[in-house]
Amino acid sequence: MKKTCAVLAALCVTSYAGVSIGASKTTDAGLATYYLENVTVYGDGKYDKFGNEVTAQSYYRTGGDVSVIAREEIERKHYKSLAEAIKTVPGVLISDTGFHGGMYGGGTYTSEVQINGDGHVVILLDGRRLDNGASNFAGHSSYGNSKNVMAMYLLNNMDLVEQIEVIKGPGASVYGSDATGGAINIITRRGSLQPRSAVDIGTGSWGRHYYAVNTSGPANQGKLRYYIAVNQDRGGSTHYKDGLTGVNRKFIGTDFKDTNVTVKIDNDFDKTHRLSFLYNYSYDRSGMPLTAPDYRHLSNLLDDTLYHAAGGDYGWHNSDFWERGYRNWFIYEGLLGSYTETIAKNLSLTYVFANDRHMESFVRIFDERTSYWNNRRGRLWGLPQSRISWLLEHWDTQTEIPQWSTRDREFMRGIQLQLGKHWGKHDVLFGALMTQSKWDRINPNAATNYFRDINSIKRNNFSAYVQDKIHVTDNWEVTPAFRYDHYGDYSIGTISGNNVSKSGKYSHGSLILSSQYLIDPSATIYASWAQVNRPLWSADFSSTFEKLNNEKGNAYNLGIRKVYRGFAFDVNYSYIDMSNAIGQYSVVGPNGKVSNRAINAVQKKRAINLGLHKKISDTWSVGMTYSYVHDDFKGKNVTVDPDTGTSVNVLVNSIRPVNKYGVDIGYRKDRFNADFSTMIYSGMNRRYFTDRRFIVSRLSMNYKMDDQLSVYAVVDNVFNEAWENKYYALCSIGAFPQSGRSFMFGVKYDF
Repeated sequence: MKKTCAVLAALCVTSYAGVSIGASKTTDAGLATYYLENVTVYGDGKYDKFGNEVTAQSYYRTGGDVSVIAREEIERKHYKSLAEAIKTVPGVLISDTGFHGGMYGGGTYTSEVQINGDGHVVILLDGRRLDNGASNFAGHSSYGNSKNVMAMYLLNNMDLVEQIEVIKGPGASVYGSDATGGAINIITRRGSLQPRSAVDIGTGSWGRHYYAVNTSGPANQGKLRYYIAVNQDRGGSTHYKDGLTGVNRKFIGTDFKDTNVTVKIDNDFDKTHRLSFLYNYSYDRSGMPLTAPDYRHLSNLLDDTLYHAAGGDYGWHNSDFWERGYRNWFIYEGLLGSYTETIAKNLSLTYVFANDRHMESFVRIFDERTSYWNNRRGRLWGLPQSRISWLLEHWDTQTEIPQWSTRDREFMRGIQLQLGKHWGKHDVLFGALMTQSKWDRINPNAATNYFRDINSIKRNNFSAYVQDKIHVTDNWEVTPAFRYDHYGDYSIGTISGNNVSKSGKYSHGSLILSSQYLIDPSATIYASWAQVNRPLWSADFSSTFEKLNNEKGNAYNLGIRKVYRGFAFDVNYSYIDMSNAIGQYSVVGPNGKVSNRAINAVQKKRAINLGLHKKISDTWSVGMTYSYVHDDFKGKNVTVDPDTGTSVNVLVNSIRPVNKYGVDIGYRKDRFNADFSTMIYSGMNRRYFTDRRFIVSRLSMNYKMDDQLSVYAVVDNVFNEAWENKYYALCSIGAFPQSGRSFMFGVKYDF
């Protein structure tokens, strides 16, 4: 209690440093028209007096650590995916499999985004959560290998994006009390006030081809604006430098094809009334090799040493088995063309009926439908080589080939309401969201169903929030907020025809308090506190080791921004204190045997983000960042396996980079511009990664031939670094290598 009171007292005297001050009314064709106080243009963005970068939805925000990726940067650096755009943001880490797609429910074999070391990150489209309330891409549990709530590769239509807000820590609590890591908010583009079109064609390494076309403009005397975009990104199997052998290799089976279509129509009835229609379609077909082979031990697979080492025991503690190249059995996944196929359709209709200064009031209805197919053609895992050889020889004539195919479908529809009102010193926002979510699975072979008898899950959820941004003085804002969440019971359908309802019903309220204070025209300090509440997922109720409890805790954030002699400094400290967190670790059971179990635990997480930016001249600019994260994790009622050779804390902090450094150098001169960025990941443990440090650079260059035509080139992994950022014990080190050096050349024509 004393600790909480101290934090609250500190919040009453805190906030951050603005770039400069002024007063103006600002409108932008790419943003909604709204009133802004004290907005200053600095570099590529617009900033309020506290130094917060302004976006079409920044009225939600209450200060804090937020990074904004603007449309200008997306086009200048030629980001082709959401992951490419956000991975250089301080505090953001993407644990990547090395291939394009991912296995639904696969956990380990999916990519995960973390903010400040926390994988509980929500993804938003124009402020609306996209995750499904009944299931998620990583599975149905709180303790899976990944906390992903959706497949990031479904958001690769960068032509759709006007801005990306990366909101770190408690600043995202208004979007959900479970978002301890933060939120990634994708703000969509609007049609232009003048007819415009663009064509972008690129080609590059490993059969990479990119095609994009978009058109936008006005109608009905400018009251209606439309934006239509179509793109396709495709490529063959990538190459990588093997960190275990130093040899450049082909990552067989990593080919992909992405197709995206977006239609957005806005009709402005007057200055405060607008009807917006958005439709987004995504199709992805990606190779799914699961892992790269371990070429050091490939002979163990071929001479059956691996098969005999297993001895029928494929468990965690048969190290003689998995250290001999367990993952090499997966080599047939890539050779035989295992793949995932995904179709996503997202539809929303928004009616804005009021705009009080900068706060919109609206009602929105939406419908999301996503289908995932996992097709594993090479499921020859655990077979002796003689059997594998026979199957391959008679592949075309076999009717019972060991394959595994599932289709997962997610449905979600709902209605969202927001009301915004300004009273004196108060900017009040109220929001409510009601959703109906469903997941189902079709599996040709029920015996291999990951969830066995379960084939459908339904859940209805309701949430509401209210926040009051109080302008205490011209230099000080305090924002208290309250969020209420109600999660309905899980309705579970089974293959046998029985329907069961598990006790997933859960309601809770969460408090949030934020503040920002302008010390002087060049310095601001900010702080926030939020209660964390995360409900159990459906599979959590099936835990037999111990009863799992809802996750609860508190999140704190403190930071300062300062501009001094043209240098912009950012310092942020984040602390998460979970009184109950769910994890999956190797523990000693009541019978004295060791097993991998989901457990209740306490967790403390600390993260630091630093930034330094300087525009040296009209030609040169430089930015430097640093991120650090550390976890303390302790099981409540268990004894951790003493034979693992390491503690849980050491393990948690060793399977990701401890430090992340970033350097970005920009050059602009007449018709030419270039950006050279380098990320340095350090502090890795050689037990889990192929090196202690990875240095990965990217170069993008643009030359404007005339006002309409430009050419560009992009070089990824400039120095062909052998690197990875993901580890899984059974697959051993180097299982998820990142792509080696690649080139992309293109031309863009605007008309």
